[in-house]
Amino acid sequence: MIDRLRTNPISLRIWYPRLVEDASFARLLRQLQRIRADRVYLFDNGYMDNFQLAPATLAERLPVLTKRIAQLRRAGLRAGINSGATVGHVGDMQGAERLLDLDWWVARNGATLPGIACPLGRRFLRWMETYFRRLAETGALEIFIDDDFRLHNHGGPSRGDWGCFCGLHLTAMTKRTGRALSRAALAAEIARCAPGRISEEWIALWKANFRDLLARIEKVVHAVNPRIRLGLMPVQNFIRDFGEDFLREAIRVVSVGHRPLLRTHDYHGLPHEMFPGSGLAAKRTAPPEAEHVVEIENLAHNVHECQRSPRTTRYAILSALAVGMGGAAPTFGDSERDMPWEQAYWDMFRANDRFFRAVANLTLRDTTLRGIPIRHRAYQRQVRYMDCRENVWSDALREHPDSLAAHFGVAYQWDAHPVWLLGELPSTLTREELAAVLNRGAVIDVAALQCLRRLGYGEQLGVEPGDLVRYRRGHRFLPHPLNGTSGGDINALRAPFPVFRLIADPSRYEEVTEFVSWTGRRIAGGILVQKEGPGRNVILPHALCLVGDDATGIMNTQYRRLMRRLLAHCLGEPLKLRIETPPRLAPYYFERTDGAVIVTLLNGYYDDVYGFDLVFGDGARLARKKVYRVMPDGRIQRRPTLRLRAAADGACRLRIDSRNALKNCDVLTLLLAA
Repeated sequence: MIDRLRTNPISLRIWYPRLVEDASFARLLRQLQRIRADRVYLFDNGYMDNFQLAPATLAERLPVLTKRIAQLRRAGLRAGINSGATVGHVGDMQGAERLLDLDWWVARNGATLPGIACPLGRRFLRWMETYFRRLAETGALEIFIDDDFRLHNHGGPSRGDWGCFCGLHLTAMTKRTGRALSRAALAAEIARCAPGRISEEWIALWKANFRDLLARIEKVVHAVNPRIRLGLMPVQNFIRDFGEDFLREAIRVVSVGHRPLLRTHDYHGLPHEMFPGSGLAAKRTAPPEAEHVVEIENLAHNVHECQRSPRTTRYAILSALAVGMGGAAPTFGDSERDMPWEQAYWDMFRANDRFFRAVANLTLRDTTLRGIPIRHRAYQRQVRYMDCRENVWSDALREHPDSLAAHFGVAYQWDAHPVWLLGELPSTLTREELAAVLNRGAVIDVAALQCLRRLGYGEQLGVEPGDLVRYRRGHRFLPHPLNGTSGGDINALRAPFPVFRLIADPSRYEEVTEFVSWTGRRIAGGILVQKEGPGRNVILPHALCLVGDDATGIMNTQYRRLMRRLLAHCLGEPLKLRIETPPRLAPYYFERTDGAVIVTLLNGYYDDVYGFDLVFGDGARLARKKVYRVMPDGRIQRRPTLRLRAAADGACRLRIDSRNALKNCDVLTLLLAA
């Protein structure tokens, strides 16, 4: 296991322009030594040439990379290379077609997308083998294979090309299916979003494409130097497109003879949008000995077209370390010379060095993340994901279902058997796994209900969505043990989202809420709880992600409490950790092998937060533990300033007071130990 007190969890990724001038690189090296860096990745490309490198460009840059890697190694740093592109990122790279003669990607409408190569093209395969062979000759100890192995987000119509529809792929599909399909017919078949042989063979073909590419890269690199460690960048794509089994296979293919190295890609956008969905999914899927690093886009093109400040870069790093990822990789040096404003970043890295190490080591070593089990979103078909981006389903939910945990103030873990079934469902759930989830119990929103019915589970569930409910004021909470109330309170629904009338057998389901008009008149039943059958299923008549105040998105407090009770009801046990108030702090709960518990809280929304309770469901086990805070200088408190209190329901509570306030864009890390 990695000791992050001895190794730096931060591994900067340096763009190529910063490597060219000797004086500029010398200053960069001094800064790396000042922040006690021990590993660096060098890009072979610049910010404006983010596509496959032509032979002439590669010949010009490889001597520079070789020289800089040697200098870094002499200075005691482990040096690696971040390959700029393999298949290619997006199909609007102007200039790529003038510099390279590759077999370019063809979109579903027949348009050629220069900058993205067809993985079956012979010219591309020859280029790729030469490219990785030359990278392996630079002396790099690690090489990351770029994350452009994917079906989606390559440009083209609606940025939803769903794969390459060139003649080679059409021929391959004919061989697989025995049907000669035109490009338009194949695209239309996939666009149906329904299970079938054509869609299944299309996904199987692309798995084979990428499996072959990874095997070729591994063979070429290790023929040059078998000691080179290949890193995989699974991001959301591997799981969302192809499932956990393919990720496991990809790790096995590239990690021959080495400890697996993965870098996931979660942290785009604003602080409150940072959720580690694919990172934790990859960590759960990969072998336990794998090393995980989170890629942080702090000086790049996809952070809302702006640079991330030192403060929010710090928060992004802490957000990764606080969930047990073990490492973070920000970008740096996107200009040819060091700029005056960069010093603030170097000072931040230096000032937080011990804090970063302490948080990483505490959450990484001998710990297991516990909480509400969620499976990272993977869609039934990429076309569904792409064509529905402007529909009523929330992008944030589709990208990061774990954000719901923060929405409800409950601890989260990635798990193969989720307790939430939302939207289009994870496509990687097998029928056996899905049946097991339904037999145990899950919270199912109306979109997932419709999907389950299409998959043939309508009779097992015994409920179906009817017509839309109109002219409602909101939910009225009915007298029920799960409500914790005598009923009568109304949760106003201000957001204009669709709500369906659920048709269910009253002998199998009971209502927890009902929809009422502005006058308080009942319009339709609301949330249903299964009372008969093998599962503890809960059916929601709406898309869960859209419930909340239309201005703040914050849910009514009573509705949040009800949803947490419903989740505990489906689990059949108390929640490990929940936050009473405020909402949208993201809590994470780790159990350590020695019996200690680590809690981390992320605050991406508010100013300083205090005066709220953490509620631990396992009160009997935790009541006698003391609470120690990890201080900003990396020290763990010697004298606790926080104390657990027993609660009447068998839980125990921890009051976060003003002395331990959680600041904006910060992480509160607590150790509960004897």
